[in-house]
Amino acid sequence: MSDEHADTSRHWDTSRHWDTIVIGAGIAGLAAAVTAADAGLRTLVLDAHRPGGRARTTTRSGYHYNVGPHALYRAGHLFALLGRFGVTLPGGKPDAVNVRLLRDGTLTPMSMRARDIMTTPLLGVRDRARLLAIFAKLPRIKSDELVGRTVADWLDDTPEPVAQVVETLVRTTTYTNGRDVLDAGATVDQLRLGLLGVDYLDDGWQSIVNALRSLLDARGGTIETDAAVAAVEADAARVQVQLPFRTLTATTVIVAGGGPDVAHRLTGVRPAGTDNLTPAVEATSLDLALDVARPGLILGLDRPLYLSPHAPTARLAPDGAGLVSALRYVPIGEDPGDPATCRAELRDLARLSGIIDDEIVHERYLHRSTVVHGAPSAAGGGLRGRPTIDALDLPGVCLAGDWVGPDGMLADASSASGEAAARAAARHCASVPA
Repeated sequence: MSDEHADTSRHWDTSRHWDTIVIGAGIAGLAAAVTAADAGLRTLVLDAHRPGGRARTTTRSGYHYNVGPHALYRAGHLFALLGRFGVTLPGGKPDAVNVRLLRDGTLTPMSMRARDIMTTPLLGVRDRARLLAIFAKLPRIKSDELVGRTVADWLDDTPEPVAQVVETLVRTTTYTNGRDVLDAGATVDQLRLGLLGVDYLDDGWQSIVNALRSLLDARGGTIETDAAVAAVEADAARVQVQLPFRTLTATTVIVAGGGPDVAHRLTGVRPAGTDNLTPAVEATSLDLALDVARPGLILGLDRPLYLSPHAPTARLAPDGAGLVSALRYVPIGEDPGDPATCRAELRDLARLSGIIDDEIVHERYLHRSTVVHGAPSAAGGGLRGRPTIDALDLPGVCLAGDWVGPDGMLADASSASGEAAARAAARHCASVPA
């Protein structure tokens, strides 16, 4: 386990009153807690498990496994939040040139550079020009004008071979396989974000978790693990957090763990705007620890597949070794299917990439991972239609998570809503008589 912090649960005096209690110690909860503690609030974070949520990293024999492939968007909110607190994390940028696209079981080299597009056998002459035109227009597209339209609708008049390439990039940047429901406005914003670059992080995303925990420790915040919250009850004077054998009180509470169903279960209130989200986005992933480094990114055109060498791009494996992540984007609302079949499909993709079985030291398969608890749907008004931080309409209770607020997608939505919720908590605390 790559974690410099001890996770021993400490049981606090239940008579102590907190300014804010954060439920959930993933990216959303830690971003909220650090922001709240930095504003001077007495801050407690509760989590039933080891902090980090889906940002945790597991270490095995010198290989660092994230919970599926993770990339930090350099122009995104989380990167900026870390920067504002003086955190710089080492890592590497994935190779955007050594790219192969998969169609009909065949791999064809093609990066997104103009000269590669103009010579690729995957597209005819007119389609090459059409794809280049889309890339040229992308920075200037007014994404607000696409809100309420699906990705499928946005690409409706685009030739199928060109649309396949764009939809492949959509899946890669949003981690979402849902062209018929995903909002095109949010998608274009995320595509542009992806073009500005991503980082794979040394030691995995645990480095973000550790950095945020260190920031929280330095500001006097507290994390308590093995703390399964049963209920949250609010009135005008205070908020009570029910644990199995005790009750904690606070002026404010930020519910930052899980999705809308968890918020509903804890508070008894269904967050307003939940129906504006897609169902949870899921993926199937296979990480392969290799005794050699294997370069080359693979993106599926006619199948929703992805394969990328995360090490040695980032320090996630011993020197001279590699760590490759393969992923299948599960269509929104569908079951991933038979685990053995899905795993075999990702293993076959690895073999197609050039990886031989003898190179594999060990591997980890995740059949059904939640990527995001609900993506912005076209029918729900895109990012602006997502539940707001105050969607529970309970005094002193805010929400945070990858499904909350008008800003960003994936981890950037988590950190943006976490920060916004903490600032709202600070304002509420200031308004309540001491």
